[in-house]
Amino acid sequence: MGSVHVVWERFFVGFDVVVLVDADDAELERWPTGDLYEKLLLAGVSIIVDPTGAAGVFGGRPDYFELLVAMTADLVTAHRPGEGLGEVELLPPESTEIVLDWYRRNVDVP
Repeated sequence: MGSVHVVWERFFVGFDVVVLVDADDAELERWPTGDLYEKLLLAGVSIIVDPTGAAGVFGGRPDYFELLVAMTADLVTAHRPGEGLGEVELLPPESTEIVLDWYRRNVDVP
């Protein structure tokens, strides 16, 4: 039986922009958020509030989502900073589908 290689992509989802970042938080690509931010908020996904605006990509807004997406495995996690490595929450199927649908319509296009 062969093994499956899972690739995780890291996204910051702000009110009006979604940013793909590397392990050092360097921006690789960006897209308009559309309704993704609102849908994640209404679904109760963990949100990060950074009053310093250190993320710097959201026009000074202090709130954003940090998501890890593994399209090959249909998995999405939300990350929240905290003690040690912070907290990682595996999103439930309904919330995962919100993110995967956005990904298919925006990222995974020719």
